[in-house]
Amino acid sequence: MSRPPINILSKFRRHQHGSTAVEFAIVIPVFLICVMALFQIGFAVYAHSTISRLAEDGLRHLLFLPDDEDGARKTIFAAMTHTALDPAQLTISMQDRTAPYHHIELRLDYLFQVLGPFPLPERVPLHAVVMVPIASD
Repeated sequence: MSRPPINILSKFRRHQHGSTAVEFAIVIPVFLICVMALFQIGFAVYAHSTISRLAEDGLRHLLFLPDDEDGARKTIFAAMTHTALDPAQLTISMQDRTAPYHHIELRLDYLFQVLGPFPLPERVPLHAVVMVPIASD
């Protein structure tokens, strides 16, 4: 006697061996991509925080020596050697401004590169801008 096909299908649906492994195989790649993307976002936040701190280091130098732009650049790059950031991706610009008050605007631009196959932009530009007031004579 052969069993009717309906009985075989119902028995197959109730049989749970291996279903956990299949669910794990489906879920783990998505989970790992999300975890790695969170690490990349965390490193981008770290990079932005570091760029802001470097801008403040340059600001401190310019606060006491407003005419020493080369010294401010050296201070920023010297502080950057103690970080995990790539100095080749950093651009420093300084401009003397008069509005709304006389100041030097120090701008740091960093091109953060995302590593890995994530649904994130490949390059993320980060900026930090500080203003150093200059005393009027």
